[in-house]
Amino acid sequence: MHQNARLPGRRESSGAATEAAREPRGILIAPLMLASDYGLFNFIQKVAEICRGKVNFTTAHTLGRYLRMDYMQKRVKQIH
Repeated sequence: MHQNARLPGRRESSGAATEAAREPRGILIAPLMLASDYGLFNFIQKVAEICRGKVNFTTAHTLGRYLRMDYMQKRVKQIH
């Protein structure tokens, strides 16, 4: 059997999975988060960071104004 063959039930190490997620594949992840849950905020932020995407944060009370975190350009911008 080839040494890189994937066996059923065998999981990749988290380091290998993270590196695979960082490879550009032509798909931009750019979610809009409309919530104030800090746990969800941290999750969405981490996904965008790993995938080098963009994420827009706002709430129901501030709709139309949002914070954009762009992990492709490595910048944060407030949009009104």
